[in-house]
Amino acid sequence: MTRTIRRLACVVAALPALWLAAPGAAWAAISVNSVRGGRTIDLGTVTSQRGGAYDEVVLGLSVSPASQYRLTQFLSRPLINESGVQLDSSALMLEVSEGRSGTIGFGGAVPAGPSELELYVSNPSGSADALRIIYSVSGADVPEAGTYQGALTYTLQTQDGASVDAVTMPIRLVMTPEARLEFAPDSPGQIRLSGLEPGEVSESAGLSIEVSSNVSGDIDITQSVDGPLINDEGRELPFSAVEVESVAGGARTAQGLLASRMIVLPAGRTSASRVEVTYRVRVPETQPAGVYRGVARFELGGSSAGAALAAPIEIQVLPVMELSVRPAEAGGRLALAFSNLTPGEDSEPQELVLEIRSNLGAPYEIAQEFSQPLTSLEGRQLPEDALTFVAVDVSGAGAPPRQASPVRAGRSSVYRSDDAGAPARLTMRYRIRIPPNAAAGEYQSSLLFTVIPF
Repeated sequence: MTRTIRRLACVVAALPALWLAAPGAAWAAISVNSVRGGRTIDLGTVTSQRGGAYDEVVLGLSVSPASQYRLTQFLSRPLINESGVQLDSSALMLEVSEGRSGTIGFGGAVPAGPSELELYVSNPSGSADALRIIYSVSGADVPEAGTYQGALTYTLQTQDGASVDAVTMPIRLVMTPEARLEFAPDSPGQIRLSGLEPGEVSESAGLSIEVSSNVSGDIDITQSVDGPLINDEGRELPFSAVEVESVAGGARTAQGLLASRMIVLPAGRTSASRVEVTYRVRVPETQPAGVYRGVARFELGGSSAGAALAAPIEIQVLPVMELSVRPAEAGGRLALAFSNLTPGEDSEPQELVLEIRSNLGAPYEIAQEFSQPLTSLEGRQLPEDALTFVAVDVSGAGAPPRQASPVRAGRSSVYRSDDAGAPARLTMRYRIRIPPNAAAGEYQSSLLFTVIPF
């Protein structure tokens, strides 16, 4: 990992400390100056998005009588915040500028590490020297918000071990509390389901949400929708038509119908997670056509309150006007067939079921068109009132004929919807009466059913 460390323009001089010793006594001395002042290495305040939090320390080194010496460092007290969270020692980086006369123990920036690290070895004659050490931490490496405090200990020792000096310096940094909700790179930023018909169940559409928080304590994610999903005409798609499911860490965290407010990730501590939220629509049979829009808002709650994310919702219901005709009995022929009748006889009734699906939101009419009076192969015709019909079962808010009516040649109305054009289902009963003077033969005609908006 490459780290860029910005150096301060100013230079802080470090002078060897003044030591008083008995004549002829051997000693080793470290003098310390911190750029931020005082006796603390203060890395300052960092965020997860910002690197380069740093401080500089200047160490003056000398021994007497002059002999070769070495300087080492170790993290004598790990960096721990007020919640007891310990910073990985590899997150603390250091870089030593070149000494004037000796040898640096490594090149470039290296982790401070928990064990002893050799920083510098003097020249063989043990000349006094000064080292500048830059310490830094990247906010991305700090797991939790808080004030982290620890200590570094420097040890100066002659190679023969005769003289030793050690200095311990406190070290601190502050990690700001942060919480974020973001769409994953492979996730759309909206919920879109298109080309749906009344009564249809859609495929699933999903969002992938990444949540990160460095605040201790419980968090949750709440989804809210302000008001119903509405199309351009002001009609609503009910929340009950939309199913929602969320999954995190391979486990389902929520499942149910869309609501004005629902929890998609229950409370639980997490530093980083990914939540998959999927939506599926069961379009009501009577749902008017249109594009229904709304906004789903996601909010991080608990200790990490404040982070939010919004996803537009767009659900398209196609316009449908469809008439189906079928026999009343399953498996029967789609025909009206009256057989073995004698002059003066009334037939047994036969029934057809007419069903209209419409979501246009406009009234309509169902008409039947009788192509001609019932006519034999020889050209004979039965009277126009020989075939009659009546709607005996109606599921709908419209108005069908209330009594038996003759089926006359041409078009006639069998049903008028209400003003909203609601779907309907009619069972039509047909009966034929053979006149006493009817000639024998097979009589035929045809019926055409049509739905007409108006």
